[in-house]
Amino acid sequence: MTYKIAHNHPCTIGEGPLWWNHKLWFVDGYELAVRTARPETGEQKDYIVGSAVTSLNPMSNGKLLLTRLDGLFDVFDEATGEVTPFSFDKRDLILHFNDSKVGPDGCLYVGNRRDKPGVKNEINPDAGLYRLSPDGSFIRVATNFKGINGLDWSPDGKILYVVDSSAATIRIFGFGEILTEKGSIHLEGHADGMTVDMEGFPICALWAPRKIVRIDPKNGNTLEAYQFPCRVSSCAFGGDSFDRLYVTTPTYNKDTIEEYDGRTLEIDIGRRGKAPYIFGKI
Repeated sequence: MTYKIAHNHPCTIGEGPLWWNHKLWFVDGYELAVRTARPETGEQKDYIVGSAVTSLNPMSNGKLLLTRLDGLFDVFDEATGEVTPFSFDKRDLILHFNDSKVGPDGCLYVGNRRDKPGVKNEINPDAGLYRLSPDGSFIRVATNFKGINGLDWSPDGKILYVVDSSAATIRIFGFGEILTEKGSIHLEGHADGMTVDMEGFPICALWAPRKIVRIDPKNGNTLEAYQFPCRVSSCAFGGDSFDRLYVTTPTYNKDTIEEYDGRTLEIDIGRRGKAPYIFGKI
């Protein structure tokens, strides 16, 4: 397989790839950075946003909604580089956000970590999957995750897939105002970020095995597996036809950085994905 480097900065942990406004976006949370690339021209641009960001999503006003490791939301304006808080009903919840995506209902779905970053053997009682509405309301919609991570929807928006990394599964929900659990898919390896192609098949990054796998959601069988020369953290379709797969990778905990470590890669797997949903737009 041919790996094209779409963004050449060696990220500590690249995460949350997103194709938006004709370019690739992703976060490098440990470096407090949002990064962009136009793979067809080689142009790259980086924004230091002042906090550890874990994901980013498009908003109906043309800006980007950032999730933060410390449990807050920010709005990023590419035109000015300005970062401003997004007000929401946080209450007294213990929040440490991880991956997120906007759903077909125009709301943001975000994982709240079960572990507290930097603290061993302490379980967060408020862990789970949460829904943030454009009006700032914020409620938990699913629980009992060991290590919530990537998520995405079927092309018709009726099924939500959510990675539970520590349980080595993708949990399957019927999507609506109330999520209805329908089963799970077992994975061989530590699963991280994921996407779903236009045929309805989940595609998931497996960190340690260094693989991207395409899975049959009906029986959990791996249909295709793509081996990488480095660990992989997440994946998303991009290009204006959404016919290229962009894969983020880490340098985290490596003493020697090799050719592809931390770079964001582009591959062609002969599949297409869908455009992202937009926060505040149904």
